[in-house]
Amino acid sequence: MYSFIRKTAIISGLVCSATMTNMAFASNDGLSVGQVAIDSAATPQAIGGASPQTIQIGRLGAIVAPLCGSMVLRSWGVASVTNPSVGQYCIKPSGSWDVNKVVPVLTTDWSCSSGTSLLVFYRSSGLGCSSGNISVLTYDFSSGSPTLSNNVAFTIFVD
Repeated sequence: MYSFIRKTAIISGLVCSATMTNMAFASNDGLSVGQVAIDSAATPQAIGGASPQTIQIGRLGAIVAPLCGSMVLRSWGVASVTNPSVGQYCIKPSGSWDVNKVVPVLTTDWSCSSGTSLLVFYRSSGLGCSSGNISVLTYDFSSGSPTLSNNVAFTIFVD
């Protein structure tokens, strides 16, 4: 019985390996699974440095890092990022879609931030930004109470 189970496990492993190999090399266009080719002539140009040629599916993505020498390190689908007041960021998409219907995902980027207790929040009301912008607030809690801060780098993704 043990020999039968062992042979079955080996055969299953080989079949699984062959399937994964076929999945990995099924495409001749050089893209990884989950990536799509984008026609750069039809795609609005983005600020930053992300390549719009092969990006993960999503409308907008950016690393906003004011302490790293540039407001935006990399992005796609972003026309501009402004910082109208301390800890307030307004992200203008390059496409024409309703920002009031988005559900952005945000996270702190530690590499370009300064502090230890940092948070980034999406502000669904858009308060503080002009119409058509995604509003983001960044806070430093190091002093024990929330303080708006420009020392918080963050990533944003909108699918």
